[in-house]
Amino acid sequence: MQYTGISSSIDSDLNNFKRIVDLLGIFPRGLYLNEAIDVARNELHWECNYEREALYQRAYRDHVLNYPNDFYVPKVIDNLSSKTILCSEFVNGREIDTFMGQGGT
Repeated sequence: MQYTGISSSIDSDLNNFKRIVDLLGIFPRGLYLNEAIDVARNELHWECNYEREALYQRAYRDHVLNYPNDFYVPKVIDNLSSKTILCSEFVNGREIDTFMGQGGT
């Protein structure tokens, strides 16, 4: 579930960040700050679109189904998901930190 208002705050937060950075002059010339902020803006808006995230989760699940003994990706529950809610089935598992601490590299 998306935090209320997070998606609508992206643009104003990044604009405020740019104003502060410009005011303080902390980024070196030639860093292409505007381009970096534009990329961040696009990425953050994509991350806040849970319909898009569900599309990618379904595609990833379809790919992973070819490896049933190695991986499992939870099913998206479409009738409970929306642009601000991504609902998937509950699957018991282990946290990556726990897994990596037990024989991982």
